[in-house]
Amino acid sequence: MKRARQHRNPAAGFTLLELLLAMALGTIILLVGANLYRQATLATVLITARADMQQNARVAANSISRELNIAGTGIPNGGVAVPNTTGSQTPVFGCWSGGNCIPATQLNTNTYPNTAMYPVMPGYQQGITSISRKMSTITISYVDPLQPPDVNTAKTTTMADYTLAAFNTNGSTITINSNVNCTDNQRGLKVGDVLMMSNINGYALGVITGLSSSNRVVAFATTDPLHLNQAAGAGVTGNLASLLAGGTPASLPTTAVRVNIVTYYLAPDPGPDGTVGTADDGPPKLMRQVNANAPIPMAEAIEILEFTYDVFDDSVASPSENANQGNPTQLNQIRKVNLHVGARSLFLMPAGTYQRMSFYTAVSPRNLSFRDRYK
Repeated sequence: MKRARQHRNPAAGFTLLELLLAMALGTIILLVGANLYRQATLATVLITARADMQQNARVAANSISRELNIAGTGIPNGGVAVPNTTGSQTPVFGCWSGGNCIPATQLNTNTYPNTAMYPVMPGYQQGITSISRKMSTITISYVDPLQPPDVNTAKTTTMADYTLAAFNTNGSTITINSNVNCTDNQRGLKVGDVLMMSNINGYALGVITGLSSSNRVVAFATTDPLHLNQAAGAGVTGNLASLLAGGTPASLPTTAVRVNIVTYYLAPDPGPDGTVGTADDGPPKLMRQVNANAPIPMAEAIEILEFTYDVFDDSVASPSENANQGNPTQLNQIRKVNLHVGARSLFLMPAGTYQRMSFYTAVSPRNLSFRDRYK
């Protein structure tokens, strides 16, 4: 008699071996999936950090390059003399109303070289210490392309095209020509602007400290934060009063234009607690300060700001060129500015390090490079 064939009961479940194999395969699939997700997350963090760094570096480099391109516009290549007094009234840049100035730890030197404002004024290793070395600063000057316009907006003439209606003999006030719209919302005059006056006696700078209701009567009080408005005195030159030497306002027609004196430098980020030098400090940021106005941040996480200069002396029979000078002495011979901007990620990467990126460019300011050989 044959025994009946025994069939496996489908409801009996998996064997132990089958269960172990299934668990092992499932674990492998989960680990592979988790690793892929982790790598995708790390790649996203890395790409985002690099994109932010690139954007910050480009903003910093483009801002500086744009102003270097117009450095010296309307400014004599030999510079504009500033008052030659010493002590507490020494003319400076990087200061604004209220007696505030860029701290010496961020801008070690803010006086004009050779008592003159040049189109480009290097600040070699005059900035903060970052990544174990001293950073540099730079100050750029040029005539503002946005001058107060003619009262008839259809005209292209500006304040620079009209002589002053009045000029106080001690240089304390001027009156702008009535053809100029000094209250224009975008291009009008405001306290803190720097004006450059000129006539046959030369050039002089003044900081606006007060304006009339029409903005046409401009005051230059001697309490200005940049110490450019200095009263006439024994041996004092380079001030507004010196423009009237040997004449009168009527006999010395004078014009005025707004100039921009722009300083770029790095400032430490104090972090949430507002105190520099503590554990929550962020990376430095690029700052821009114009005339007698408070500085504003331009780009975050910029830890390198360095410049070198190519100088060329074309005043001699055999011109010579010196490249990559960090601290040139002949500022009127600067022909090219080489810029190095370094950015850092805002946060540590998962590997425990920061991402870093460097950006290099060079600018040949048109107004410093061009020479009319036919003059």
